[in-house]
Amino acid sequence: MDQLLDAFVTAASGAAEDQLGVLLAAHASPVITRVIGSRLGAGSSDADDVRAQVLLQLMLRLRHGRIEHTLGAIDAFSAYVAAAAHHG
Repeated sequence: MDQLLDAFVTAASGAAEDQLGVLLAAHASPVITRVIGSRLGAGSSDADDVRAQVLLQLMLRLRHGRIEHTLGAIDAFSAYVAAAAHHG
């Protein structure tokens, strides 16, 4: 499992949401912004909507993965986020 996910996976329930927020804001959001910008163009009016949708989907997948104990399969979080953004 990617080390970036470790704090989220091992945190107590209440702290896990805080860790998820940090993970999304500090690590996922910049990757998503870069991928969406390259796909749609920097000035695209749809970029913010697509970025928000990808963040929401990622948040839901990570929460589900934490409950189901499936996040160990993610070896490179940045690549995982980039793939999600590319397909978002």
